[in-house]
Amino acid sequence: MNQTPTPDQIAKLTGFAQKGIPDTQIALGILYENGDGVPQSHETAVGWYCKAAEQENAFGQFLFRRACYMGRGTTRDLATGLKFTQLAAEQGNEEAANFLKKPYVFTDT
Repeated sequence: MNQTPTPDQIAKLTGFAQKGIPDTQIALGILYENGDGVPQSHETAVGWYCKAAEQENAFGQFLFRRACYMGRGTTRDLATGLKFTQLAAEQGNEEAANFLKKPYVFTDT
């Protein structure tokens, strides 16, 4: 069973994320996406995923591409979604590689 993080834990995580540590940026993004210990904000979550993705973190790229495909917390952008799916797959993210094998990935439906 997961526990809701305390305000002190969130503050520490935020500090590490602001220093540019991708794993903490992703963790903080997940907290915001789920509203776990912080107000739910898909926009804030996407911002943290993007920061991790820009640092070539494969999981960050995968989460950012998901937001782009779904238009959740950001404008729906299939081209950017595809770009980050490919980047994540190139770095060995199996979920991204499997996603690229699906025939509907390249459509806007």
